[in-house]
Amino acid sequence: MRDRGTMRFNRGTSEYMVIEVVEELGEINALATATFDIYKSDDIDLATPIVANSTSTIVNGMEVRCLIHPLGTWDVGYYDLYLNLSGLPSTETPRLGPIEFIVEA
Repeated sequence: MRDRGTMRFNRGTSEYMVIEVVEELGEINALATATFDIYKSDDIDLATPIVANSTSTIVNGMEVRCLIHPLGTWDVGYYDLYLNLSGLPSTETPRLGPIEFIVEA
């Protein structure tokens, strides 16, 4: 996963967060499916996701686009996204993250 800096999203918009997954062993060159969870950054024990197991993704090769739409009760502040990969040719089910982003007014 490459760090492209902290992404920023405005409340009331719908935009994709693009995550490029890098597999170091070179055994996987395309992802099958992905879901994601989002937590408020100050939720230390990850008890209450803001978004749980979202399938609002587009998977293209090793790139995953996660649809972020901070509507309604989302507060301005920092959030953490965890990317869940499945359908890999092995028994692994990696969870990548946290990937931090900011919701602005």
